[in-house]
Amino acid sequence: GGTLTDTTNQEFQVSSATLTKTSDTALAIIPGLSQALTAGKTYHCRGHLTGTSGTSGGIKVALVATSGLSATQTTFTGYTWNGTTAVANTTVTALGSNIAANTAVYSDLYIDGSILVNAGGTINVEGAQNASNSTPTTVLQGSTFSCVRTN
Repeated sequence: GGTLTDTTNQEFQVSSATLTKTSDTALAIIPGLSQALTAGKTYHCRGHLTGTSGTSGGIKVALVATSGLSATQTTFTGYTWNGTTAVANTTVTALGSNIAANTAVYSDLYIDGSILVNAGGTINVEGAQNASNSTPTTVLQGSTFSCVRTN
């Protein structure tokens, strides 16, 4: 392989603020976890969200396209954990689908997958409570998401 010169699309994104949802299941962009992707390119994406939730609210997360982004192919898996206990894992093949949707307590969510971009735009990590609950669900500042171009 050659050297990739498109450094704009090889950035490591770190959340710049905490996302907190209380009695709120509407997905919202996690501040700082958005990345511009280029048409016709393939990316391998990974993320680690850390945070807290109550026993009934849990967490819901999706990768959502904006600014015209569309994909020819996507496969993403979300692995949800509560400390050392695996809560669930979900694999999706479409942007906008929930890669996590659990009402259990969560501490970590790992994202792993790939996307073949059809039309360039922005991929965003969005989060919320999975079930409306008065105990807040948070995604903490310092959570990460990166997409590295592979072609």
